[in-house]
Amino acid sequence: MKKTTMIALGLLSSVFAGAAVAAEPAKLPGLASEYLMTCAEASAEAKTDAAYVADVVASMGNASVEARSLKIKPAKDLDARVVKVMGDVCKKDPDGLLINAVDRAMRSVASK
Repeated sequence: MKKTTMIALGLLSSVFAGAAVAAEPAKLPGLASEYLMTCAEASAEAKTDAAYVADVVASMGNASVEARSLKIKPAKDLDARVVKVMGDVCKKDPDGLLINAVDRAMRSVASK
């Protein structure tokens, strides 16, 4: 997941260069603020702390796989497929939650 995450972060950074970003993700009691991070916020944060964003995306991916009991089969193009879906989702809605892009990507590569 880490390799995919780093590729995704590079893609997000290029897709959202110049997107308006709030100073900090919203915070709600009982919910980690990272899970409220938008695609644009992740892109901006990745420019200064890529390792942090990589960890957040990996956590989100793992949560998606676990919560949905997804089966992900290794494949040569798995990273590229995940990155493409995340990039497509975030490009369409930079203000959308990053977790939605990660979840959509994980569901798209899961075995049926």
